Amino acid sequence: MFGRHRDRFVRQLAETLGCDPAAFETNMLTVVERPAASRGPFIALVATLGTGTVVSVDARFIEFAQTLAIAPHFRVFHSAAFAQPLVDEAKARGMALTWRGPNLAFVPASAPPEFALPHGFEARSVGREWRAQYLESRLFENGLGEPGNAYVEQFWRSAIVAFGADGEPAALAGTYDDGEGLLEIGVEVARPFRGIGLANAVVARQAAAILTAGATPTYYCAPTNIRSQRTAFACGLVPVASRLVVSVAKGA
Repeated sequence: MFGRHRDRFVRQLAETLGCDPAAFETNMLTVVERPAASRGPFIALVATLGTGTVVSVDARFIEFAQTLAIAPHFRVFHSAAFAQPLVDEAKARGMALTWRGPNLAFVPASAPPEFALPHGFEARSVGREWRAQYLESRLFENGLGEPGNAYVEQFWRSAIVAFGADGEPAALAGTYDDGEGLLEIGVEVARPFRGIGLANAVVARQAAAILTAGATPTYYCAPTNIRSQRTAFACGLVPVASRLVVSVAKGA
């Protein structure tokens, strides 16, 4: 199972970056120009599967990125080696950038278990009409998206929500179009309901629904987010890549 979903993920990642998938196997650093039609709103995107590393960078900064002497290839993930110098270079040109990451990307290695919901909870799928009621509250921002974010608005698809006995949402796993055949899962649990198994229950249900539809569930979190990593592993998801993003700063 893992190989099939990994291959699909890698093909989409290479398309987003604008590189040959073989670049991930070179044990070298490859710098490419960000495709004009790339779906990601990034100035630079760094990605590795563990063997080779690819940097995709906006045409305005391609020469700058190519002049950086970075070795070994994975050192590009150190902020002082690439992300911060790029931010500083952009600042000198009158642009405000920010960087985020690295994060871990997960795909399925096995079918997700069937986690029972705690007593008194029920789960059901919801769409955009339901989402609109809770979006502005920011209570479930990781699963519903950030209010006013046009990029997220374009790619959000649906959610599986765990409702409490009072009919109010306690946890949810939202989905986002992550590329051809990929659906990203974003999970959020309301603070009063954390630690009772709701994250595993909604993520596993969402992953199972995505797999049943013939697509690949993807999942992202920071290397420091141990709780989120445990949720991923519990639901049959394992790391496939690391990524770092440089983008235009909010409000710039």
